[in-house]
Amino acid sequence: MAETTHLNGLESCFQRGDHTLKVPMSLFQNNRKRLVSRIKSNTKIPTISTFIILEGGVEIPFNDTDICWPFRQESFFQWCFGVEEPGCYGALDLATGKSILFVPRLPPEYAIWEGKLYSLEDFRKRYVVDETYYTDEIAKVLKSKQADLLLTLCGQNSDSGLQAKEATFDGINQFKVDNKILYPEICEW
Repeated sequence: MAETTHLNGLESCFQRGDHTLKVPMSLFQNNRKRLVSRIKSNTKIPTISTFIILEGGVEIPFNDTDICWPFRQESFFQWCFGVEEPGCYGALDLATGKSILFVPRLPPEYAIWEGKLYSLEDFRKRYVVDETYYTDEIAKVLKSKQADLLLTLCGQNSDSGLQAKEATFDGINQFKVDNKILYPEICEW
């Protein structure tokens, strides 16, 4: 079974062990606010019905086994949300600045390997976001919020030469997607 990071006692901080610095989730809240503010002031896109969508990192299996390489979160997603678990997405509403975290829906039998499975409310409190839903609900939730334009990452890292991972999910084709605006703005931070 794949190894995943647990919710560290549901404390609202980012920490890599008992004897390491506790980073308050307010740092990630401030990063989100600064990003929304920057995009609003530096672009001419309508803020109503526009959402930033970021896809977190995924676990990578070790060859053909049921073991995964140590998980590392996607950097921009980490900067925005501070989330430690794989397979998550985040959204920011440009009109309101509200944050939405989407987490994978795990079947009950995962508790055998994972221990306690956390609720959406547990994730909301842990990561200090406004709303939480499951990843299989992304399109439905965005439609219910009248999302029209989605800003996704697409750009090349100037140091490594690697491409940023652009968010994709079932139903993304129901929305207009702009992958030019977000990358240069988020890179300024």
